[in-house]
Amino acid sequence: MQLTTLLTTLAAAGAALALPTAQTPTRTLGKRDASQVILDIMPSSSSCSGRGTECRTAEQAAPYLVKAMEDYSIGTDVEQAGILALVAYESVEMQYSKNLNNAAAGQGTSNMQMGSYNVEYANSISALSSQGLTTSNVLDYVTDDKYNFGTGPWFYSTKCTDAHSQTSGSADSWFQAYMACVGVSTSTEPSRLTYWDNAKKVFGLS
Repeated sequence: MQLTTLLTTLAAAGAALALPTAQTPTRTLGKRDASQVILDIMPSSSSCSGRGTECRTAEQAAPYLVKAMEDYSIGTDVEQAGILALVAYESVEMQYSKNLNNAAAGQGTSNMQMGSYNVEYANSISALSSQGLTTSNVLDYVTDDKYNFGTGPWFYSTKCTDAHSQTSGSADSWFQAYMACVGVSTSTEPSRLTYWDNAKKVFGLS
């Protein structure tokens, strides 16, 4: 996949695009409006009505997710699909950016990563690294939209080297390696596979 096509999609946001039919899989975000790709994976992201102040729609999140995929060199279909599936599950289709039970410990953002990772992520960003970041205050900074949607790609890029080497194999095997890196299991949380199946369909993965 060419990352430049993602930027082309962003530049054309709001323009009439030649979209495939609902039955036609799309293999890259750039072949289709990125917000529609996200919406197909997480249908509830069509609206934030009644979903609280942390909620973001697919249209709102799309520019930030596309930029994050570029910034962290997430350049294959399977990797983009997997990260979007994880975001869908962890944030309840982008309804939440803070863990309701563990926000005080800094757990949150679009992939609901632990506070220590959020501190590490924030310290990697020059605009945030001087803020005296701790697990107690980090969510005040990283839940800003321009950072919130970067955490999934950042975590995969920096922490999941074993999964990186498996992108040329089967999509399902790669996803299991990715979930192992995240520290979760589809056996104990089978609903994760619902979003993965949605993402595979959208990206045309077998």
